[in-house]
Amino acid sequence: MKFLLIFIFSFNLFAECNIKTDIVRKDNFVAYSYDCHQMVGKLIQDEKDRKDQIVALNESLKFKDLEIKFSEKQSELWQNEAENQYKIIQNYSKYNKYQNWMYFGGGIGLTILSVWAAGQIGTR
Repeated sequence: MKFLLIFIFSFNLFAECNIKTDIVRKDNFVAYSYDCHQMVGKLIQDEKDRKDQIVALNESLKFKDLEIKFSEKQSELWQNEAENQYKIIQNYSKYNKYQNWMYFGGGIGLTILSVWAAGQIGTR
């Protein structure tokens, strides 16, 4: 990684900075020209920006994964709710048939009881 960074640094540095004339070395001191100094600062800032961009992209990927998981969970819950509602409608339909038969039988029973009561009134 360091080798790659040095390679990129030196490749970009050669574009605007001449190492032989713009960099002066004396004992433990290195002096850069203004153009070289600006270029090095730009490369360092670009590297920081790239790292920040990688972090931001990784976070967006995590959010995308969470959204996919949430979406899958939501569709699963919707499917379960749809199945439960379908079962409720089936049960309601079944009990509605029983209720209709009970109304029919109750109507017949009430009619028979009414005729019998009318017959009882007429015989007294």
